[in-house]
Amino acid sequence: HDKSDDKAVFILFFSGDQLRSRVQKICVGFHAVIYNCPENPAERAHLLAQINGQVGDMQSVISKTLEYRHKIIYAAALSVKKWTIMLLKLKSIFHTLNMFSVDVTHKCLIAECWVPTVDLPHVRVALRKGTDQAGSTVHAVINEMETHKMPPTHFKLNKFTQGFQNIVDAYGIASYREVNPAPWSIISFPFLFAVMFGDSGHGIIMLLAALAFVVFEKKLISMKIKDEIFNTFFGGRYVVLLMGIFSIYTGFLYNDIYSKSINVFGSSWKNPYPASLLAYMEEEGHNNSQTLDLTFPPEYSFDSNLGPYPFGVDPVWNIAKNKLNFLNPMKMKTSIIVGISQMTFGLLLSLCNHIHNRSVVDVLFVFIPQVFFLFCIFVYLCVMVVLKWIFFYVKPAFIFGRLYPGAYCAPSLLIGLINMFMLKARDPGFVHNIGGVNSTDTVVVDGKNYTYEMYDQCYLQQWYPGQVITEQILLLLAVISIPIMLLVKPFYVRSL
Repeated sequence: HDKSDDKAVFILFFSGDQLRSRVQKICVGFHAVIYNCPENPAERAHLLAQINGQVGDMQSVISKTLEYRHKIIYAAALSVKKWTIMLLKLKSIFHTLNMFSVDVTHKCLIAECWVPTVDLPHVRVALRKGTDQAGSTVHAVINEMETHKMPPTHFKLNKFTQGFQNIVDAYGIASYREVNPAPWSIISFPFLFAVMFGDSGHGIIMLLAALAFVVFEKKLISMKIKDEIFNTFFGGRYVVLLMGIFSIYTGFLYNDIYSKSINVFGSSWKNPYPASLLAYMEEEGHNNSQTLDLTFPPEYSFDSNLGPYPFGVDPVWNIAKNKLNFLNPMKMKTSIIVGISQMTFGLLLSLCNHIHNRSVVDVLFVFIPQVFFLFCIFVYLCVMVVLKWIFFYVKPAFIFGRLYPGAYCAPSLLIGLINMFMLKARDPGFVHNIGGVNSTDTVVVDGKNYTYEMYDQCYLQQWYPGQVITEQILLLLAVISIPIMLLVKPFYVRSL
């Protein structure tokens, strides 16, 4: 080894042979190395020169040995990678051979395996090629066996579909002959991401990064980079590519490019205030060191002759103070509708699998309860979102037979859903005491004046007839469906 032993050097002086014998015995007992020192100075000088010569010879031998060892190790290092690959191949070969069984004649090995039918010709060619390269005169024989066992799941994939299949496999693998949802996820997964993301500028960055991975994929594969984060993004390069493309599209729909809007077709919103009023407000704000906000009433500011912005969100929202209060709920609700649609489609695919497997239990006690749970809560929420978009405008109107005084009474769907689960009592309509003598508020609907009293939280009240009883029935059906879809099938399988 490279480390030298630490030793203490000492010299002893004594007189007499008897004492010499005792000293030698003590030194031998402690495993000390004894060197006899000549008494004559000339002999000591000669011994010193002799020892120095031996030390020089030993150092020369050690130096030559280390140099030779370095050459041997360097030559071996050049072949270490090749030897490692050979050992791994041998290890995998012997690992596979250990799965074989020996024939009764002990002259051949037998293996059973699953092979896709379309790949049988390729397997035969590979075995024939291996036999020729090994120089064997005995060829491998393939016999197709009849079996009642369930074959393993196999999907024919390529470098484009592999990433999407990995996403699906993270949640579960379809059984043999079942519908594989991966082809639909190629579009639905990146598009749903884009609906929530919705920024064309950042979508372009994602698109360019993914294109770089795709264009230089052969070079990057040959580099064999082992960084885990890099391999995650590189393995999903086609997923990121589609996410970037769809993000650019939804970014144009939201008119959102690096959180800024572009005005291509001209806004349909106009300033309804006269220039004199704007100048007065600007002067007042300057004198008081304040920033005064203007409210654009839609009935006066929106040009109904031009109609809505031809494509995407009107750019006027980019300068609105309530921009986030408008855009974020719109993105969230759109994402909910698209996401619930995807979940509903997934349930239909599961129904196809249950029908193919002829599993009545799965249809009655898994699929149907799942549909009830999904529709009674989430689809109901999506229906309310669409109805709110269609009917609840800024102008007063009668909606579902109830007087709607204005946008400040538009239903709050989030708190309304919470109240649905809490079975909270709510008053019917947004207002009460319509046309009463003591009514203090007045609104004009279709040219007629209506007096009313508004509830303190009009946006939390019932906004269609029978809402409370309807939501109680939906909640009861959803609660009943939970134990049915979770317990019936496991107990049925256990009883078999």
